[in-house]
Amino acid sequence: MPARQSFLYVLLVLTMCHDCFVHAGDLPVVHVIKAYSLAVLMLLMVEKFLKSDAFHAWDWLMTLAFVTGYAICLYCFLTRKEQKNHDLLAIAAYVLVLAECTINMSITSVSTTDRDAYAANAEDYKALWQRNAVTDGDFQRFEMLTRRTRNDAAVYGFPSATVFSSTMNSYVKNFYAKMGMRYSKVLYDHEGATPFVSALLNVGYFYSRDGKGEDELFHLVDQENGIYLYQSNYQLPFGYVAPLGFDVSREGTKNALELQNDLVRQLGIQEDLFQEVESGNKVLSDFFVREDGIYYGVNYDPEVLELQISLTEGWTRSENFMKKGYVLRLGSLDAGDLVYFKNDETDKRLKVGEVQIYRLNEKVLEEAVKELGRRSLTRVKVENARVCGHLELEEAGRLITSVPRDKGWRIYVNGERREPEYLGNAFLALDLEPGSYEIEMRYMPKGRGLGILISLMALVIFVGGMILMRGKARSRDGGTNCEEGK
Repeated sequence: MPARQSFLYVLLVLTMCHDCFVHAGDLPVVHVIKAYSLAVLMLLMVEKFLKSDAFHAWDWLMTLAFVTGYAICLYCFLTRKEQKNHDLLAIAAYVLVLAECTINMSITSVSTTDRDAYAANAEDYKALWQRNAVTDGDFQRFEMLTRRTRNDAAVYGFPSATVFSSTMNSYVKNFYAKMGMRYSKVLYDHEGATPFVSALLNVGYFYSRDGKGEDELFHLVDQENGIYLYQSNYQLPFGYVAPLGFDVSREGTKNALELQNDLVRQLGIQEDLFQEVESGNKVLSDFFVREDGIYYGVNYDPEVLELQISLTEGWTRSENFMKKGYVLRLGSLDAGDLVYFKNDETDKRLKVGEVQIYRLNEKVLEEAVKELGRRSLTRVKVENARVCGHLELEEAGRLITSVPRDKGWRIYVNGERREPEYLGNAFLALDLEPGSYEIEMRYMPKGRGLGILISLMALVIFVGGMILMRGKARSRDGGTNCEEGK
């Protein structure tokens, strides 16, 4: 179990082992023999039946070796009572524990990266963000085309749509899942976002370490010591206005790209943003490109977690941590190209229907982004716990922000408290009639006031208890001295 996922398990095991340790001298020898036999039996079953790339032969062999060493130490401790033997057994047990911890750490931790590599280019990322962060009344998020971790934004200090944290609520996760993006219980990742979704989330800039990000969707705007910054050709301002009722369809049978087609149609655009393409091959999911364009695929196989995408006489790219419905960016393809898909885990080509292919209609994308950006918040200020801006509306509309839904937000329109609407049940929005508005959003974590009150009460009780204990101690000391005086 890696990192934070192991804490509760470790606490449970330590609690169990503590009781055993403090009463180790009272253990019957037969219990040690039975426990060791069961452990060996379990390891043999694991080796026989567990089939996983994460589990290798040396895993169970090393575990068996250490379990055997511990069992021998405990057996000798119970059968040989001389202090000299116990001293030697203590040294042997210490060496075993130290060896196991060292080997475990070297395999699971140290080999990942070192501190210098993890923090490399941190100042370069920060410099690019500071030079290009929009400050004239707008706000844009930054993303990574080539990332080190899911925590890059937190490490380098820029606003992002990728969050690797168990503190975020599930509304954002559900929205990302609908949009075909990468997600889990603690990971909300921009990977899988189309340019339209990126615009909805105010993602306007992208970092890259290889300098290969420029195409029809991005253009290079800056670089710093081998770190390149690209700007999206299609981006929305913070706080854009859509028609009243603009929202993600709740129909569960549509894939992410069809849902985005629905959003575009709600803007009054009749053409599809993503046009489905039929593959010419009826045996394998090889995709023969018949028209130049930017292509996307939707994964339909829930068992395919890692996919290799290859272009004949061209690039090969792998996608991992996929789930059913995940959107694959195939990129800019030319007529005559042949793309095929292979499951990295089984090295098998996928069957027809497991990946559905779509072509992006850039004309529709440009029209949709232009329509949504026609009206927006101005004089925007984004602070740690406060967002505000001005809005002029000539006709009713839904003001949409990329601020995640959270019970801690309070929204004020012209000084009056308002309950928000939501885009995709995940991001704050407001339905407004024509008029002039000052919008303010304030954040305070839910329960903060109660938490402060409980902390103050606990402090008062603690201080009061200390005073009482000190008073009792003085009374006892005074009483003793009085008795001695008599």
